[in-house]
Amino acid sequence: MVEKTVEAATLETIAAQLGQIEQRLGGIERTMREIRQLVGPFAVPMSADELLVQTIHSVKYFVPIRDMVMTPQLIVYRQWEAELSALLPVFCPPGSVFVDVGANFGYFTCLLAARMGRVPGSRVIAVEPNPDMFRLLETNISINWSIAPVRLERVAVAAKAGERMLHVPAARAANGSLAAAAAGEGQIRSFAVQAVPLDDLLRDEPRVDLMKVDVEGFEPEVFRGAVETLARPGLRVICEWSQQQLRQAGFDPMEVPAVLRANGFHLFDAERYRVAGKASALDDATMSGTPYLNLLALRPE
Repeated sequence: MVEKTVEAATLETIAAQLGQIEQRLGGIERTMREIRQLVGPFAVPMSADELLVQTIHSVKYFVPIRDMVMTPQLIVYRQWEAELSALLPVFCPPGSVFVDVGANFGYFTCLLAARMGRVPGSRVIAVEPNPDMFRLLETNISINWSIAPVRLERVAVAAKAGERMLHVPAARAANGSLAAAAAGEGQIRSFAVQAVPLDDLLRDEPRVDLMKVDVEGFEPEVFRGAVETLARPGLRVICEWSQQQLRQAGFDPMEVPAVLRANGFHLFDAERYRVAGKASALDDATMSGTPYLNLLALRPE
């Protein structure tokens, strides 16, 4: 019998080890599927219009039953935007001040308020003009106990103060916009709302550590009225950036990154930042070829 060469024996050993790894990965995959079945879906009807859900982060929410954007995700996966749900608390530890512009029914408001808890200095400012979502926002704050204090502002944010029309798709409550075109097609409900500049809202706040801006294409107007806010030291910004929504709303999509960079921020893909670590900052060429991003704006340390 011819003895096996060292190389052949080594290859057999590697093959055996790879087989063991494959089996273990298969076992992990099965375990994850079983865990997934245990944690979701979960929802309880509370009325003809609302469901009660509890996320994997142990935060409870009343959500609109007819919403086809966030509600299905919360029922099945029991969270919304998993990477942002993990990233935002990193930049907003207990004792921080978080500003949620476009709070909707309060997903991130309640998540961060719960994570910060009653630690002194912890504070959330939640801004939401949609009267239906504002009512749910108030309810969701009340049913989650031991959370940081939340200041509620039932207004829209724009470059100048005044009355504006908010347009809300019937099946996409999360996509309400001050631009009818950005709100999309289908059945639309419109509300007259008061708009104020962000600088006016935050002028008496001594500090802001993290700000999330998600206003369905009207982000440029938010930043036009936030000259003082963007100059605050220590500020970090998370901003939805959709080229389609921005164009439909009548804006140049590159205005947002230009304003943030002019204030000393470097821009990153927020969805990848936590996984990839301190990756390279985004440039205009990369952004112009990307339809959608959640932008993370950080100043160099």
